[in-house]
Amino acid sequence: MFRARRETGEESDPESLRQLNRLLAVGATELGHFVTTYQIGDDDYNTSFSLESPDGEFLGECGVGISEFMADAPHRVTAFEVWLFDKHDIKTVTRVLASGYASSNEAMHHKLQARGEVVLAAAGGEISLETELLWVGATISEMAYGRGSAPQSFFTTLTIELAIAMKNRAPA
Repeated sequence: MFRARRETGEESDPESLRQLNRLLAVGATELGHFVTTYQIGDDDYNTSFSLESPDGEFLGECGVGISEFMADAPHRVTAFEVWLFDKHDIKTVTRVLASGYASSNEAMHHKLQARGEVVLAAAGGEISLETELLWVGATISEMAYGRGSAPQSFFTTLTIELAIAMKNRAPA
């Protein structure tokens, strides 16, 4: 797990942690840290987390869910969506974490692009999502592929850590 630290980033810090530290240094507020894990067989996997300001104001939500199953094996997940909704921005930002197979298969990649930017999932890999008011850093802390007809085609496990911050609001 990683947590925001106020000291300057070290070389071993993940980029998302360095980004969060930069936001905190200019007055952003850390809103939380969540960890979510998918295990093969959880065909309804879809986690969401409510985001609130320190005074309890609802700001939005973020989460992770299944984006795509393998066509020939409906219980084998080949891509996930990581998303962020900001009620002040009235939009949802989405990144698609794709298996090696989904990322390299032209038809699958094209299909996933309609949902958001496609990123190859890799252990230790990081993405960030940003809206007008909110920022989420997501790190894949653990993942494993299953054995199937195509290499790196579906996930057996995927653990993602989410760090969330509210950016400094401009005075009204």
